[in-house]
Amino acid sequence: MSSDNVVEFVSKAEQSKMLFAAVMLPLARMIHSGQINPETITRDGFFDALRKLGQSHENAFEILVTQVEEEMRLVAHCVSEGEAKSGVVLLFTLIEGEVNALVRTLMRIRGFTAGAITDALRGTDFDTKVDVLLPLLGVTVPDRLRNIALQCKAVRNLVVHNKASPALMSEMGTKPSDIETASERAERFFAENPIERLRADLTAFVDTGIAEDEAFQWGQHLFERFYDLGEA
Repeated sequence: MSSDNVVEFVSKAEQSKMLFAAVMLPLARMIHSGQINPETITRDGFFDALRKLGQSHENAFEILVTQVEEEMRLVAHCVSEGEAKSGVVLLFTLIEGEVNALVRTLMRIRGFTAGAITDALRGTDFDTKVDVLLPLLGVTVPDRLRNIALQCKAVRNLVVHNKASPALMSEMGTKPSDIETASERAERFFAENPIERLRADLTAFVDTGIAEDEAFQWGQHLFERFYDLGEA
């Protein structure tokens, strides 16, 4: 099947959506840096800016990707199969990954290189990302999500840093093993935090964190104002 035939199967709306995903991050970066004045730019100027994209790594197309839906299905499967410990590990990995993606996106908009952002993320612990980096980037982390993330991290640490302490039984009473404690804490975590609410909270957090950025808002406004698939 030729590429022309493939394009025929992609609707105008779908092509517009794919282009929007590819250009929004570099477009927001140009607005933030002052290369584009969103209040005065003309239609021709807008398309001239888009045509320059992809010519180097610094103005490459960049696509915002979120894994919340896919990963939450895996978390839900673990919990439904009685593997809450595995679900907690997957969930915290997802939360930290989405926090990293949000930090990376907002730092890219502000002109930081991909390498500099990687170094910053590598040298920063999770709590600092949530309590310092994100607020500095203009993101307010909801209290409920912050508490959930820290609870999840605590249980995850019990699972992955298992010291293999055995169960103890004596006249003094019974002390559960590390494995039993981790299992009980993981099951309680999901009992108190239903999967659907976790999915909704995390999705809203990521979407809002990006959508509230001023340069991103301007970029979305310009795209909706000027873009016409038939003329692009």
